[in-house]
Amino acid sequence: MVRRTIAKLTLMVLVLACATVATSDVTVPEGDWGLPFQKIWQALLDLQQQIRTIELIPGPQGEPGPQGEPGVLEVPVELVHTGPEPTISAANGGDGYAGYFAGNVEVTGDLIVGGSISGDLEIESIQVSKITGLLGDGYTLRFPDIINNLADVEIYGISLGERVVFIHGPGYDTERIEGFDAYGSHADTPGLSMEHPLIIETSGADAEELKTYFDNYSAGMATRTSASLIVRNLLGTEVFRWNFYELAPESYQPSVDGRTRFTFVINALPDTLLYSEEAAPSGAISGWGDAISFNPATDKRVEIGGVEDFFPQVEVDDPNRTVTLTYDFAEGQGIWPWVKETVKFGSLAISPTSIIEGAEVGDPFNETSRMNYFGCFPIQYEIFTGFGLDTKLKGRVVISYDFAELALP
Repeated sequence: MVRRTIAKLTLMVLVLACATVATSDVTVPEGDWGLPFQKIWQALLDLQQQIRTIELIPGPQGEPGPQGEPGVLEVPVELVHTGPEPTISAANGGDGYAGYFAGNVEVTGDLIVGGSISGDLEIESIQVSKITGLLGDGYTLRFPDIINNLADVEIYGISLGERVVFIHGPGYDTERIEGFDAYGSHADTPGLSMEHPLIIETSGADAEELKTYFDNYSAGMATRTSASLIVRNLLGTEVFRWNFYELAPESYQPSVDGRTRFTFVINALPDTLLYSEEAAPSGAISGWGDAISFNPATDKRVEIGGVEDFFPQVEVDDPNRTVTLTYDFAEGQGIWPWVKETVKFGSLAISPTSIIEGAEVGDPFNETSRMNYFGCFPIQYEIFTGFGLDTKLKGRVVISYDFAELALP
């Protein structure tokens, strides 16, 4: 019984000693504890010192793991772009996220951007009724002021009481058939052509009448129709009109501001026929002007042999061998006749083109050099804005070329 009690006391002393050593610095106690306890105590102190002097030596660096999936930042509040540096913050006082994000950003509320969004954008779908402004269904983005594109349109068999918002209309695409000459140089030729669709928006009684016509056509109770876009000057006088033939109703859908968007197409295979063309004033080759319209900030002088000598905006795409010209109503009178001849007669309309450098204020015909393009013909043509007033009209033509050469005076 005495031995069992001594064993228990010994165990309790060891536990207390360990706890004391683990929590504080101590020295060997003095007193009448007896030699065995002093040896145990000293052993514990030696162990504590050894633990303190242990040096951890890291092993070799392992191979990096695989790249994880990009994270998604989900912010269920508005994102606000503020300050000189890009900053994303939670509008309701949540955590801020400064700087750039390498992963994805998911916004479940409204996105408000004080600046601009740049870079390559990929949008899965667009709901037209949610867009503020005018969008040309995969064609050209329209200027958001509908006044510029509020135009008179006549549709055979349908009585329209108001002007319509003209979204898209006069335009042609011509295929480029790749070819080569005996020396291995490009010698492309124009192929078949196809008209762009006619897209308009209206509301009220006019929209209801058009819906009835579209529904009847779908049910086989109506036939194709024809239409005219009438371009007027500031006094309301007709300057010229663009006629559309064999128009087939394709679809209608809700748009913005209570309007309905109607799309007509020409259900014909690509060919050499003109189902859409300008009706010029009597005695004129075109309703467009032949004046000089030279903006020194953007324009260059362009000569199209036997076609036109004017001052459009110029964009050259050498990898695709194209030159894009954007011009005002005051100029470019010869462009539509050239497009028309290309659609009807193909390679007979091929013409050389020159972009001339050196035009300056006070002397637009000054020349320091020119780039000559050979084997040129239009592969795309469109009137893309300003349908409500002649002086606001703008046209665009994309020209294919085979090769180019620099020429100095």
